[in-house]
Amino acid sequence: MNLIPASPALREFVRGYLYWEHQAPDRPLVRPVPARPDLFVAFYLREPYAVWDHRTGRTRQLPGAVVVGAQTTRVVDLLITGPQCAWYIFFRPAGLYRLFGVTAAPLTNEGYPATEVLGADAVRLHLHLHHADSPAAMVRATEEVLRGRLRCARPAHPVRQAASALLQRHGRIPLDALATASSLSRRHFERTFVEQIGMAPKRYARVARFQFALHLKRQRPALTWTEISQAAGYFDQAHLIKDFRALAGAVPSGFLRLLVEPQDRGWVSDVDARPPAMSRFYNEPDAVSA
Repeated sequence: MNLIPASPALREFVRGYLYWEHQAPDRPLVRPVPARPDLFVAFYLREPYAVWDHRTGRTRQLPGAVVVGAQTTRVVDLLITGPQCAWYIFFRPAGLYRLFGVTAAPLTNEGYPATEVLGADAVRLHLHLHHADSPAAMVRATEEVLRGRLRCARPAHPVRQAASALLQRHGRIPLDALATASSLSRRHFERTFVEQIGMAPKRYARVARFQFALHLKRQRPALTWTEISQAAGYFDQAHLIKDFRALAGAVPSGFLRLLVEPQDRGWVSDVDARPPAMSRFYNEPDAVSA
């Protein structure tokens, strides 16, 4: 996934942007969404996706603009039925929290209407994106909104550096060392990590390692799963398989087939489905100590 980079002023908050467009498939496609550590906002410029929710065994329609939290496991599969056009903002660890004061924990494994989480900024940006005539224009519209948040942005907390380090090292850093480096107690470190990043640091490290193994296999398919497990820092291939079952809902080879082969499914429509109820996203200004 090649992201459009954020401008220097926003780079510590935003990983980048993605414009996604494709034609309608010949028949409905199912795409599994495994565990992942990142948080993003998606603006759908045609029809929004429908998703199959494994927790309820039903389909539901996503909002036209949605804030999607990190995922600790495979919660949904995407159902692709028509032509798609979407704009994504991918945040760095704690980026959304720092810019908008949004607590990450309630977002985990969920997708909430962007208007409920980001307020008028989401409404204004969605309108500008609909009228943009190029990805470059979409970047300008997006960064105009995000730059407006810089004046009130929260300072970086040590958990941001810890989460970034876990991503860079694919989860291969002792958590006690991260807590010590943050000058926080282990308990305070873990509580603040969940609040700003969206999941416990141990789970985050596990997801980061899993995502690296998946990425490596897709980039270098000739590598065996044994070689992948060694490169990703698993004790052995059995531990890699265990993580794939827990985080992707399938064994490694089976999950790769799900990514590349169209899947048929008997979809159960839930016409009364609604986005999940709004949780308390916002902290009081002094809720998290530096």
